[in-house]
Amino acid sequence: APASIAGTRGKPKLTEAPLLTRPAGGSIVAAWFSPDACLMDDNRIDALHGKVDDLIDLCGKLRQENQRLKDNDQNLRSERRQLLEKNREAKQRLQSILMRLKAMENP
Repeated sequence: APASIAGTRGKPKLTEAPLLTRPAGGSIVAAWFSPDACLMDDNRIDALHGKVDDLIDLCGKLRQENQRLKDNDQNLRSERRQLLEKNREAKQRLQSILMRLKAMENP
């Protein structure tokens, strides 16, 4: 009997039908094939859609967070460069002050 289609909530559903196959170099073999074994029910499909939507949302949030972290990293690196430069300048001034103090001790 050929496969028939029965409506289920507006969606077509295949019923059991024999599947004709021909193994390489062999004869045609009839086997019973149940499309329901391969098809997911509506609840599982809806759940899968929900999970995919959740993953898409999570991906968007992670991209935003990643961009914020990259921006923050760039700001911190810039601040670090500025602080290192200020530290270098402070060391030079301190060395200059120490040299003047030593010069004042040894007239």
